Amino acid sequence: MKLSPLPSKQVLDLYYLDARCQLLEVAALLDRVDRGNVSAVADDGRLQRLRAAINVLNSPQDQPNRAEQLLNLFS
Repeated sequence: MKLSPLPSKQVLDLYYLDARCQLLEVAALLDRVDRGNVSAVADDGRLQRLRAAINVLNSPQDQPNRAEQLLNLFS
């Protein structure tokens, strides 16, 4: 039996609030880092990976597999 993907509207209806919450948490983390001594963590790979992940999320719609790209980035 082949499963078909959910319609886009249904995906947004189901997951929008969770995604919004998670993005707000990332933004808050970056705000806290920026309020501290940013130069102390400028070379920290974790911060660099978070910023790279944001670029992946912001990539054009025709770039498939964003989740896979993030998994590779964080592995």
